[in-house]
Amino acid sequence: MNRQEMSTNPRVCFCWVVALQAEADPLIEEFGLTADSTDRSWKMFSGSTPGDSESGIEHRLLVCGVGAIQAAAGTAVLEERTRHFSSPGHWRVWVNIGIAGSNRVGELGTLFLATKVSCNARGKSWFPSFALLKSLRKSHRKAQVHTFATPQVFDTSSDTASEPVLADMEAAGFYPIALRNATTEWVHVIKVVSDDSQLTFKTITPKSVRSLLVDRISEIRSFFNALANAAEDQALATAPLESLEWLVERFHFTATEAHQLKRLLERCSAIDEKIIENDCLEKLVASQQKGSEVIRELKARLSEVIASQS
Repeated sequence: MNRQEMSTNPRVCFCWVVALQAEADPLIEEFGLTADSTDRSWKMFSGSTPGDSESGIEHRLLVCGVGAIQAAAGTAVLEERTRHFSSPGHWRVWVNIGIAGSNRVGELGTLFLATKVSCNARGKSWFPSFALLKSLRKSHRKAQVHTFATPQVFDTSSDTASEPVLADMEAAGFYPIALRNATTEWVHVIKVVSDDSQLTFKTITPKSVRSLLVDRISEIRSFFNALANAAEDQALATAPLESLEWLVERFHFTATEAHQLKRLLERCSAIDEKIIENDCLEKLVASQQKGSEVIRELKARLSEVIASQS
């Protein structure tokens, strides 16, 4: 099935952020992406691939350039370009993928999923969740990723970490921006080792970067398949909420309240769909004037239902 044969309204979007064109090329080829000529400020690529649902999976890939600041800015742009995938019945998955240096010798070409992303300059850390990727826990190796402002060479003589530690320049810029409208289950970092204490980063070329990712494309595809299936299930679970957009139109919600409403409606849908049937919801919010009052009433009703089920 090609892009033209699919539905024009995919429910799931994979948002890929890479630093280098050489990192992007294997993904562009694997998923059949094409250049987006509508955006001249950033290198962006898009396309669709088959999924479990008829609508398929949308892909948006952005080449941000080197460094955490560039990664943060590019991720923010991609978030804006894919905002319609944050509406009920849709879902976004965020992935930063690229090369990294390793603190251990002999890891060249190995693909790792990040269990921890740390910003060396700010001393902050984030922890991707693998709750939805149980099938990959044994087949994919894990590592901590530390983001630096400049390329690093590790001193392996002082290595005491239980997991490999990788050095990159983008992950800590990408992660907190992607996390603004997602949870840690849907924001991941993938790194392929390109250098270590014996093989300096100065030997890296666009050709070698491309080759490293091409060699790991089957692992990248298995990661994509596992997370795409989970994301499609999540999108379908929130699809009944599409009919509730009249709430946002009738009441004023701040950006924070709109996010709270979305999560609250998702929870209501999972626990008892009757709560959000239009007739029931109309009665529940009939006397409310503001978005905050709607959220308060929904929380109270949900608590009542949970209490009655216990």
